Amino acid sequence: MARPAYTSRTTDLELGNYGVVSEWVSSGKKLSPVYGDRIEMNRWLGVYQHWALYIGNDIVVNFTDVENPSGKKKADKVKIIQSDMYKTIATSSARINNSDDAKYFKPANRDEVNKRIQKFMDTRPGYNVKTNNCEHFVNYCRYEVAFSKQADPTTFYNPNSGGGTIKLEYAVV
Repeated sequence: MARPAYTSRTTDLELGNYGVVSEWVSSGKKLSPVYGDRIEMNRWLGVYQHWALYIGNDIVVNFTDVENPSGKKKADKVKIIQSDMYKTIATSSARINNSDDAKYFKPANRDEVNKRIQKFMDTRPGYNVKTNNCEHFVNYCRYEVAFSKQADPTTFYNPNSGGGTIKLEYAVV
């Protein structure tokens, strides 16, 4: 059964859980996210993290290989999709991680997050583990700045700067 096209599931203008970092929960345990929360998942025993953005009703938006969601990503198969949060978490441990709120960036309001999600929903924006991965996408949606601490802990890409990057010498991972 195909999912309906993306629509906003909320009418408030502000994101909740500002600055919240929850405890890790194991597979099968419940998280309590609110719209716009970043969901961090430990993959392969913590070797890397997968990221998704919570949009309500146990649904997340994430960057995944639609043919091989739990395996190695193939750039031409990776797509921005909506999926069930608990199926996305699968056997991973997961947590809400909004640790970058106010540390570096201010979260956008819900209308802006909706626009950013809509811009990329069901597209294949060219996956690259170093420059355009799931963490970049989630951070772009929440902060309008695409960055991945696991790919490069000191570089933040600003998509509105014509491809420019910002180096932060004081970034802490």
